[in-house]
Amino acid sequence: MCDIDMCFAHRNGFTTTRCSVVNWYKANPEDGIFTEPIDDKNIFYWRGVIIGPANSPYENGRFKLTIIAGSNYPFSPPKIKFETRIYHPNISGDGRICLDLLQKNWSPALTISKALLSIASLLNDPNPEDPLVFHVAQMYKHDRQQYDKIAQKWTQTYASSADSSSSVITKNK
Repeated sequence: MCDIDMCFAHRNGFTTTRCSVVNWYKANPEDGIFTEPIDDKNIFYWRGVIIGPANSPYENGRFKLTIIAGSNYPFSPPKIKFETRIYHPNISGDGRICLDLLQKNWSPALTISKALLSIASLLNDPNPEDPLVFHVAQMYKHDRQQYDKIAQKWTQTYASSADSSSSVITKNK
């Protein structure tokens, strides 16, 4: 079975072979990260799902992401954005993600799977010193119990399995 990084390797390699994107793909199923092509005719656009990490306020949430690899990938980072609302200091209301790896610290040696793993890690370990949402970062730093309570409520409201219609989740539970 092909995965997201293999599809882009085929696209950017010397061969004209295109990865067949008919089935759902798992990026890192053991880490709760799944990917699928949005359209099997265009490997530039993918959908991802990250399962909220255990022992975090996001536990068991199903967070949908859009992944766009531009024509210069892997020499420039993919554009990854949350589609599911999330209460997090490093993720804006419109889904933008503040993560150095997706900006100035990107390297062609990195992969989309590694970027998704870093995003999953950010859920477990927010960086309130470099926030996109200042008031959420302040709550994280000064009232962690209230932050966790609100993040759990948002997870239940916006990222519950009952709310998720993505078959990446249902096929890979």
